[in-house]
This record gives sequence, C-alpha cells and structure tokens, in this order.
Amino acid sequence: MSLSIPTLRKVILISFYWYYFLTCPDGKDELIMKRKDIKDENVDMKKKINFNITIKDHTSILEMICLTGQKDRNSLVLMHIHNFGLLRSREQFCQELICMANSGRAYFQLLNFVLTDKRNIQYIDSPDLYIKLAFLGPIHLSSLENVVRDKDERFFNKIIEVLKILKCCEESHELYVELYQKHLKKVPEKDNYLNFQKNIKTLFKQLRMEDTDKKVMSTETAIVQLKRYSRMRYKEKKIDNHHLNDVAYTIICQYPHFKNTFINILIKEKDYDEVERWQCLEIEDNQFPKYYPFEDKENDCIYLENNDYLSLPKHITVKQCSTNEEILDVIESMKKANKEGFTIVGFDCEWSSFNGSENVSLIQVSFNDICYLVDACYGDKEMISEFLSTLFECENLIKLGKSPKGDIDVLLKTFGTIKSLYNPTYTLCLTDVVQIFNAANTDKHNNDKNFIGNFELYVPKWKEYFNQCNIPKQEDEGKEELKEEEIIDMVDEDEIYSDVIPTSESLPGEEKEIEEKVNIRKQKIKKPKKSEKEIFTQLIDSAGLSKLCQMILNKELEKVEQCSVWDRRPLRLSQIMYHYTQLAKVTLKESNKKRHPGKRNDKKSKEEGMTDINGFIVPYKEHIKIMNKIFHQSGDKGMFLVKFYVETFKHLMATVTKFLAELIKYTENGDIHHDMFSFIFSNRNFKVFINDVKLIEKYFLVSSINISAIEKIVQGNKLINHDDVIEMFSRLKRCTVDQRYWNHLFEELFKIAPTNDHYSKFLINFKTFTEEMSQDTFKKTPLPYGKCCGVLFYTLKKRYIEQSIDDYALNDVAYAVISQHSGLRKKLLIELKKYKDFKALKLWNKLYVCQNNFPNYFPLPENKNESLYVNKDYLELPRKINVVFCVTGNDISDAIKAINNANKKGFQVVGFDCEWSSIQVPQYVSIIQISLNNTCYLIDATFGCKNSIQKLLETLFNCDNLMITGLQPVNDLKALILEYNNVEALYTPKHVFCLTALIIAINDAKSIKSEEIDNDPNIAGNFDFIFPNWRESIKNTKNDKNEKKEDESFESYESQDNCSVKSSDNHDNCSVKSMGNQSDKNDETKKSSSKKEVEVLTEKKKFEQFIRNKGLSKLSKLFFDKEMDKSEQSSVWDRRPLRISQIRYAALDAEVSCMIFQKLEEICNMLEINIQKIARELPSNQVCKPLLLTLFKQS
Repeated sequence: MSLSIPTLRKVILISFYWYYFLTCPDGKDELIMKRKDIKDENVDMKKKINFNITIKDHTSILEMICLTGQKDRNSLVLMHIHNFGLLRSREQFCQELICMANSGRAYFQLLNFVLTDKRNIQYIDSPDLYIKLAFLGPIHLSSLENVVRDKDERFFNKIIEVLKILKCCEESHELYVELYQKHLKKVPEKDNYLNFQKNIKTLFKQLRMEDTDKKVMSTETAIVQLKRYSRMRYKEKKIDNHHLNDVAYTIICQYPHFKNTFINILIKEKDYDEVERWQCLEIEDNQFPKYYPFEDKENDCIYLENNDYLSLPKHITVKQCSTNEEILDVIESMKKANKEGFTIVGFDCEWSSFNGSENVSLIQVSFNDICYLVDACYGDKEMISEFLSTLFECENLIKLGKSPKGDIDVLLKTFGTIKSLYNPTYTLCLTDVVQIFNAANTDKHNNDKNFIGNFELYVPKWKEYFNQCNIPKQEDEGKEELKEEEIIDMVDEDEIYSDVIPTSESLPGEEKEIEEKVNIRKQKIKKPKKSEKEIFTQLIDSAGLSKLCQMILNKELEKVEQCSVWDRRPLRLSQIMYHYTQLAKVTLKESNKKRHPGKRNDKKSKEEGMTDINGFIVPYKEHIKIMNKIFHQSGDKGMFLVKFYVETFKHLMATVTKFLAELIKYTENGDIHHDMFSFIFSNRNFKVFINDVKLIEKYFLVSSINISAIEKIVQGNKLINHDDVIEMFSRLKRCTVDQRYWNHLFEELFKIAPTNDHYSKFLINFKTFTEEMSQDTFKKTPLPYGKCCGVLFYTLKKRYIEQSIDDYALNDVAYAVISQHSGLRKKLLIELKKYKDFKALKLWNKLYVCQNNFPNYFPLPENKNESLYVNKDYLELPRKINVVFCVTGNDISDAIKAINNANKKGFQVVGFDCEWSSIQVPQYVSIIQISLNNTCYLIDATFGCKNSIQKLLETLFNCDNLMITGLQPVNDLKALILEYNNVEALYTPKHVFCLTALIIAINDAKSIKSEEIDNDPNIAGNFDFIFPNWRESIKNTKNDKNEKKEDESFESYESQDNCSVKSSDNHDNCSVKSMGNQSDKNDETKKSSSKKEVEVLTEKKKFEQFIRNKGLSKLSKLFFDKEMDKSEQSSVWDRRPLRISQIRYAALDAEVSCMIFQKLEEICNMLEINIQKIARELPSNQVCKPLLLTLFKQS
C-alpha cells in the first residue's frame, strides 16, 4: 500500500534524526526532547535543529532509506532529494552516488536516478554503471538512447561491449555470478538471476523493436485514470457516458476488482442507470478487449454540424482500412498522387494510453478529399509497414501535422525496422509552416516594428489569443523582473553550495554572502521587452492544433475523443451504420452519374440489378461489398448490423431472386466472410430459391452449419438432386482425412489458396455437424444472458404494464432465470422498486435462489384461493371433467388403456396439446395434454417415464377411430419429435387435423342450405346462417392473429438490458422455432399479396381468412361468448408441482377442442351434415422425416 505524502515526510524526518543520533551522540538529550515535534506534519527541520550536513551524509541517509524502505523506496528517495534541494549541487551529488556505487554500495533507486535523468548524462563517465544497474533491476531503453546521443563514438562502442557482456551473462550463470561479485562486492541470491534474465530479454526485445506486446497499467495509474475520467464526466462535463464506459471497461478488464470501485463512484454521482448496467455487466476474461458490450451513441454521425466546433466537410470521404486489399488501395492512391506532383497530405496517429506499450492504434492520412483511417492495431503488420514506407519515401507528398516527430517516435516502437521513418521525406510541422509563411517576402516592412508578418494580414486579431494560450502579457520594461527563486537558480550553484548545505540559523556568514550575490544578480538581470514577432512566435509554438484551427478557421477542433480508447472495435452502432451508408452513397454517386447521366430509366435499372437510393443508383454488388465489410469489422455484432442494414435499404429484398443471385456470385470471392453464408441460409426468403449444391458445399467449408436451415432447403426444394447431396457429403468426409484434397476443393470453389486456419475451422465445424447428426437428443442448456434478460423484462411488462399475469407467474419466471444467471437478481430488484411493488421487493430480498440451471422445486408462495373449475370473466373448465396428472409408468399405462378402450368403441374426438418452457434450449415438451371421455390426462414429459411416454405416443397416433384435434397440432408434433424422434407414428399420424381446417370443411360441405348458397354469391357458406355477424369483426382480424407460443415475443426486450447481440447456441438448431412452420410461409405470402387480392376475394375466401386468423381463445369467444384465460401460456412448465392455474389452463387447452367439436356437431345436425365423415376425410397433419440425416448416412 502506498504511503501518503505526510507519512513520507515523517519517514524522511525520522531517518534524518536517526542519522544525526548515530553520528552526534553528544546531542542525544536535545534530540530526545525534540522528537515529539515529529508528530506535527508542519515541522520545519531547519528551525528545530542547528547542525551542518554534507552531501556525503545525505547519500548515507538515502542508503538507509534504500535498505529499510519497502514499496515506497523510490518515492522516499525522490522526496528526500527534493526536500533538501540536493539537485542544486547536481554534479557533486551525482559524483557522490557514482562513487558509492563503485565501492560496492549500489542501490537500484539511486543508480536509476543517476542514469535516467537527462541532466545527469554529462556526469556519467563509465558504461560499467549500466552493468551494475542491470544486476539490480531493469534498464530503460530511453536512458541508453539519451546517453548514446550525447556522448562520443568511443563511449558508444563501450556501450555495445556492455550489451554484449550482459547478453553473455544471460546465457551463462557462472559468468553472471563472477561479474556480480566483481561489481557489487557480494554474492547474488537465487532469484536474482531469473529476474536478470527476464530484464535482459525485455531490453533486447526493445532494441530489436520486437517488444510490441500490450502491457497492463500499474495499479496506481489505473485508479488515477478511472477517477480522472469520472471527474471529467460528472464534474467537468467534458465527456459523455459512452466515452467513460469505454475507459472504465478497459481498466476493469485489467483489474476486475476495480468494478466495485467504479460502481461506488456512479452511486456517489447518483447515475443509477449506469449503476444498473454495471451491476449486471459480465467482464470479459481478457486484459485487452477488442469488443465492448455497450450500446451505441444515438443520432451521431461523422458529418454532424456543431456550432461551437469545427465539423468535417461533407465532401470528405472517410474510409476505414483494415484488410490487406483496403491498405493496398491506399498505397496505390499515394503512388498515383506522388506521380501527379505536389500533394499536401494530412498526417496524424492515435494510440491508447491505457496500456503500458502505447503502440499506435490508428494512422490517419488525408489527401485528395479522402481520409484513410488505417487500422494499425489489428491490421496486417507487413502491409502497414509497406504503407508507411511508401508514405515517407514519396517526395511529392508533403506530410503535414502538429508535431509529427512525436507520432513518428510512437510509430518506431512498433515499426522500428522501417528505414524511412528515421529519415522521412518532406514531413513538416504545421507551426513551422506558419512561421515560414509569416516571414515570407516581408522585407519591405522591416522598418515597422509592430508588423509581425504576413499572418497579421489574414488574422489581425491574433493578440486576442493571449489569454486562451496562457501567455503572460507584456509589462513595462522597468517592472519586468525575475522572481527571487529564478535568480537564485541562475547564480552559479558551485559558488553557493560547496560540500555543505547551510540551514537558516547556521553559517550566517555564508548566508550573507548568498544574499549579496542575489542582490547583485537582481540589479544586473532584467527581462527585456519582447518584440511583436517574438510574441507571435511564442504564441504559435505554444498553440495546439485546436487553437490553430480557431485562429485560422474561426472554430476550435473538438478534442473530447483525443484520449479515448482507440483499441476498441467495432465503432459504435450509429457510427458504423452511418459510415457505411455514407460510404455507399458518396463513393458511388459520381460513378453512377457517369454511367447514367440525365434521367434514369427505372425499368432499365431494375433489369440491370440496380436499386434507387436518394437520387442515385447503387448496384447490388456494392451493397454486398459493404455488408461483407461490416462482417469483417464488426465481430459478434456483424449479423445484427447486416440485418439492420438490409432493413434500412428495404428495396434489397424487393426482388429476392436478383439479390440472391448477386450474393451467390459474390461467394466466389475469396475475401467473403463466413458469416455471409450464415446470413444467406438463415434468411427465410432465400430458402425457397436456393437450389445449388455447390453453394451448400461452400457453406460447409467455411462456416458453422445450421442443420435445420439445410434440412428445409434439401427437403423443400425439388430442384436439388439428392444424389448430388450424397456426393457432396462424400467429398466433405474425404476432406476430413485428406488436407490436400480439401485444399484442391477450396481453391476450385473460392479461386484462392486456403490457409491452415481455414482447414482447422472446417474440421471443428464438420465434427460438430456430425456429432449433432448422430445425436438423438440434446442436453438442455440454459438460455444466454441476453435472452434471459429479455424473458424477465417481457414478463415484467406483462405483469405491471399490461397486467395480463399475476405475481405468481412473474415469480416463477424470475426464479427460473435467476437460477441460470444470478446477476439478474439485482436487475429484478431495481425493476420492482421502479414499479413500487414493495411486497415483492421484500420477498425477493429474503428469498434464497439455488444455483441450478433447471430447478423443479420453486420455494414460492402459491395462491390458496385458486380454484380448478372457477375463473370469472373467462371460459371455465367444466366440472364434469376429471383431471389426471400422470408421472409414473403405471399412471401412463392407465392412460394408454383408456386410449385403447376409446378406440375400440368407435369414432371419438381427442383434444390434444403440448406445453413447453421457453427458458431452455432446446425447448423440450414439458406437459402433454390428452382429453377424451370427460377425462383430461396431463402427461409429465419432463420427469415421467420416457419408455411409457413413447408407448403412449405410438398408441395414440396409430388409432384408426380417434380424431386428434387442436389448433395447429403440427407444431406440437414437431416439438415432440425433438425428444422422441424414434417414434414413427409422430411423422405419419392416422388422424390429426387442425380445428380451423374442420370448420372450413364444414362451411363448404353440402347441407340443407346449399341451394341458397349457390344462388347468392354474398353468402360465405353454411356458417353464414350460424354466425351472420362475422363480417363486423373482420376489420379487426389483423389484431387477432394466431396465438403462437410466445417464444419470440421477449426477444425485442433484450435491448433494454443493453446486452450485446450474441450468436445463438448450437442447440438452437434443434429448437421449435428453428424447425419453423410451413404454414407460416403460406401466411406470409398471403399477407404480402393480400393488398392486391383484397378486391377479388370471394365471400368464402374472406370467411376462410377470418377463421384462420382466429386463435383458440378467439374461437372459444366465437362459440361460447367467452375467451380463454391465456395468462399461463408462457409460464414455467417445468416447475413441480404445477400451480392450480397452470393445471386449469393445460386441461382447458386440450378440452376446449372437444368442446368446440361438440358445438360443431350440434351445428352439423341442424344443417344435416355428417361431421364424422368430414373429420375422417380430412388430410392428417404429417411431419417430414429428416432427409439430411438419411443422405448423410448414405454417403
């Protein structure tokens, strides 16, 4: 732990007294009396003690500090030197320290002080001091460079010999011990040699310019930076939260325990939104992160105009260059500009100050109205070296910047092997150019003392910048004098301080002599009045780039981002999106005007595969290049950003076939990002048109595979030859054992040579694919953190805003997600406090949540007043219905017997439904509901006997006389197949149909009203006589869409948690959503064309559309004048025991199908329709078997 300054002062005073006590025993009594004064922090040593102390004595005190101090030895040494003014006799003090080191009493803190301070170089007479320093600690490369620059060639050669000796010592322990004893007069310890080797390796790495690795900041620097930027955000208001979060995340990744420190700062500043964010934020296990999990700055763009600061001109194009192709384009542009002649090039570099190495992160080069931002942090080093060589070798490119020497010095740390950096051509400082411009052709004004130069003609008010640049105003000649301290410093130090440093009470004669010399100096030294030109020179030299902009362009340059985290990737969302859209517009505008001058022919542009954007035409190919660039530079957010990009330019999906054709053409490009294939195969609109097996083969070669997407393409597209797919799998299997064949296949498809990295990724992806194909079932895995947040926020909205669920359902969901991610507990408490639900807040403050990803027991209060058969305002479960919960094998066997008995009796309707929890992957069925003969069986599919459940499913779906019905039962069959894919009856059930299909069939059937229906086209069918008012509600059918499982509804709430968009797990391939629903496609195509066909729809079609848009709850409203209570639809179905409201919902969800069928039967009897015949003739819902697995096995 570092000591405070008062504590350091006390330690120094104590050491001072200690030395005096040892050397002056006669003054013991006087010292004992005055040691009490040490407690006072303001003790003045000079006034309390009357004695003399020499430089040699001071070195002895410093030696005691080095021997007795611990972590603060260096601070104590520097403070002692400062407090006693030892640097006023620098030469004698350095010589005394060097003599002490040569005598064998060498200490790292003292020797490091002598060798690293530039002002001490003239007193260093022997390179052997560096050998001693190397034995004690690390040698700073800068100290060696400073010595070599100031000394002669002979000293330089000796330094080289010293380095050779140190290198030999690193390799030979015996030589190390010998030299250690020779120079330090003692035997080294065991650990010293390891530290010595480490320090020498680091030194030679630096000498060879190989030490480019990032280094962690010191703890002291980290905490200072964290507090400094917090002050800049909340006190000074100089930066925003986006800037502060980047800095804080960078520091906390290096020191995770600083997270609590930063949260305490935020609490102190009452920024509770940021407190909430940081409490739930998971810190990446990487000291130097590339990607940052924060939302992007809204309404921000690179051309945003600002009244207070200089803005980027809109005619300037900004290009980010990170890939080799992009950097090559910059090199070619520079060579072209160099051939054309004199060209001004703006040059600057940015680097992050949050790592020890401070390597360059970004190189900015601007010429010919284009600003190139070269990524020096993550770009290819060889390509960037070529870029820098070209830049600084071109003689016609005039490089301008503010202090470019500093940027070049930083570049040398990483690119020290580039010769042109040591002698760059025509690299000028902006202030030097201003001085040259100011002095040019001013001979005729030599007589005018007040004329500063040409600059005054353009900026006549330059004097107003005095105060802004902190330059002292000129005073009268007689009044301007140096301060007394400055005069003392200018007096010859050797004349004042010889071997003795006097105190205020001792040596009165010498003190008078000093005062006389100071007075003489005061009389002689008077500051002469500066001329206008000298003042101008001082102003220009001290002004930064921002102030120069203010003087010349009348606006300052905003420097808020100057010290931001330049190593972060990607840019913020709004910046990236605007940047790429602007890139698309700006770069293509002129070329398209040349291609298509005058008025555009929209038909021609569409035929050529072009699209219209804000007044100019952009080809699909250019859009695809931008999308590929987004994937390359955006990391994990790439897919989200590309989808956002496609949504922004909606016309891209207007002609799906042409857009897909251009995408397929672009896949032949070797630079294509592997996520581009994921985008193609995950897009629902593309799947119908993909019929090229080679495209699928490319997908396998470079990307991880979405099995469900490939399954749908192979199974749904008749143009794909299954034999070609089998051959493709054969080639891929051969590639796993023959890399040469894989290289040949890769070159054939992508026209470039692959790398070993490509092949290793392929092996991993294909191994994962084969494992998933061979697995019958998958282990349940918890949802990612972001999706759990979405579930929690969506449930909170339903509870407190929509008020569609109660506290018990909310508690179940909250307990389930907190069991998977404990960090969500704090978020829940904050939200409960926000909604002022103090009862729930009290419960969750006390509740202990067991860390189990899939809990089955929920220690939560239940509603004791809940009834199974009573539910006001909603459809109630008939009291005659008996609910049986089946868990054990015997219970399920009883259900199987009841099914067989019902099948033997003849025609029987069975209500069927399944429930599953959305808080797991894959979403296995939790409850199977079967309702027949006034009994509802709830089969526990989570904890029940699996073998018995398989028998039950085989029996149920193989019965000839059981009509199994529900709303969209095909989705339930697909959900069951996830876990019971070996049950053949699930793929081809005998009689499974949807209720809406039955209603439509009854409406079209022949009845006693058929003649009236045939004669009157305004009659929709048989149901027009039963529900004559159905047309009144058809206007609201848009709001009455089919009520699906609400798995996707919470996804939109992930953004509320400020979580980064993460890629889904591999098991997502097996989820119900990934399996999809073929009927959804039909619905979408109908919706897309409904606007055109609405005028020609017949009454029957309108009625069919009306019925298909009805969910089960709305159907119950139609038949029974009461809706179903759907509050438990998305509850936690894996909890045991189920709550009474869950049991009631599950039983009613299956029984309502039977109730509606009974109502339909009564209607059919009225209309003399045979409903049993219609039900038997309805086509049974079937699920296609996985064709991909069959083809894979055949290969």
